[in-house]
Amino acid sequence: MEKDILLSISILVSNNIATIDKCLESIRPILEQIPSELIVVDTIGPERSDGSLEVAKKYATKVVRFEWCNDFAAARNAGLKNAKGEWFMFMDDDEWFESVEEIIQFFKTGEYQNYSSATYQIRNYTNKQGTNFNVAILGRMVQRTENLKFVGRIHEVFSEMKLPCKEFSAFVHHYGYVYESEEAKQAHSKRNVELLREELTKEPRSLHYRTQLALELATYDNESALEFCEETFRICHEEKLKNNFQWQLALVFRLYEALGVNSDVADKKYVELKGKFGYNETTELAISYQMTRIHIINNLPERAYPYTTRYFDCIRFLQSYPEQKQLQMTADFQRYQEVSAYLEMLHFGAYSAWRAKEYETAWIWYTQMPWEQKEFQNEEAFFLMIQLFQENKNVTAMINILKRVIKNETLIGKQEIRNIISTILASLK
Repeated sequence: MEKDILLSISILVSNNIATIDKCLESIRPILEQIPSELIVVDTIGPERSDGSLEVAKKYATKVVRFEWCNDFAAARNAGLKNAKGEWFMFMDDDEWFESVEEIIQFFKTGEYQNYSSATYQIRNYTNKQGTNFNVAILGRMVQRTENLKFVGRIHEVFSEMKLPCKEFSAFVHHYGYVYESEEAKQAHSKRNVELLREELTKEPRSLHYRTQLALELATYDNESALEFCEETFRICHEEKLKNNFQWQLALVFRLYEALGVNSDVADKKYVELKGKFGYNETTELAISYQMTRIHIINNLPERAYPYTTRYFDCIRFLQSYPEQKQLQMTADFQRYQEVSAYLEMLHFGAYSAWRAKEYETAWIWYTQMPWEQKEFQNEEAFFLMIQLFQENKNVTAMINILKRVIKNETLIGKQEIRNIISTILASLK
C-alpha cells in the first residue's frame, strides 16, 4: 500500500447526469483535506455516456473502464483492484453526502487507527419531494486487505467487515428508489429477483442472496416473500444456521404488518419463531417494534404494551454493552435504534401503557418525549396524553410536561393546544 494514501474512494459511473456533479462535489472536501484518491469505474463507455463520464474525469485520480455484465460485485472489484489506500470506501453516482466533515475528522485525528470498518447512512427517498425516506446503515468503508473483495452479483457487499466498526452519523441522499410509476418500481424489483434467483441456483443456501430475494419480493408480492422467508427458516433450522440468520425473523413481522395480519396470528408466530430460533437483543428490538405497530394498527394498544417494554429493555441493553451491539450489528436493524424509531416507540409505548392501565409507565414515557424541542411536533401524542390526564390525574407529571410544551414554538403556536393548556392550568389553580 502507498503510505501517503489513507482512503481510496471508488464510484461506479453510468448515466446519471442529474446527480453526478452533486455526488462528486460532496466528496471534494475529502479529496482536498486528507490523502485520498478517487477511482471512477466507467460502466457505460465514452460513446454512450450522457456526459457523466466527462464530469467524473474532472475529479478522478484514475478512470477504469469496465464492460457491464450485470454483475455489481465484478464492477466494484474493478475499482478495488486499482486502489492504493489504507482504507477503501465506495458509493454510487446517484448518491451525495450532506456533509463529510465527520469522515474527514476520522482520518485527520488518527481515529481511524482504532477501527477496522465503518458504516454510514443511506437516506433512501420514496418521493420526489424528499419528505419521505427510509434509513439504511450500510458497511461502505473498510481497511483494505489483500483478501478483500466484493461478493454478490446484486446487492453486493464486502467479503469481510471486521470489528471494531465505526458508526458514522454522516449520510447520503439517494433518490434511486423513487419511480415514475408503480409499474416501473415492480419492473426494477422483478429484474433484481431474476438475477437473485440465478445466483441461488448456484448457491441455494446463501443467506446473503436469500436475504435480498426476500426483500425484493416484499416490494410487490408479500405472500411469496412470506413463503420464501419460512422456507428459509426451515433450511436454517435444519442446518443450524439460526444465529447467522436472525434478522430474517424481523422481516417476517414486517410482512405480516404489510399483509394486515391479525394480532392473534402475529402473537402466535412470535412465540413459535422465538421457540425455534431464539432472539438476540437486536432481533428482539426489531420484532418488538414491528409487533407494536401490528397491534396498534389492529386497534389493540393494550396488547402492544409488552412489546414496547421489550423494545426499551433491548435499547438499554445495547447502550450498556456496546461490544454486544457491534457483534449483533446488521445493517437493516440499525434503523430500529435511530432517534425517529425511538420517538415513535415512546409515543406508541405511552399510549399502550395507558390503555393497559400501566399509568406510571405511561407517564414515564410521556415525560421522556422532547416536548420543548421545536422539531418535535407530535400533536397526536399530546392529545392522547391529555386523555390520559383526564383518566389518571398525575398533576406533577402534567405540569412538568406543559412547562416544556410552552417552550416549543411549533406546538404552542397552535391555537387548540394553547386553549387546552390554559384550561388545564386554570383547573389546577
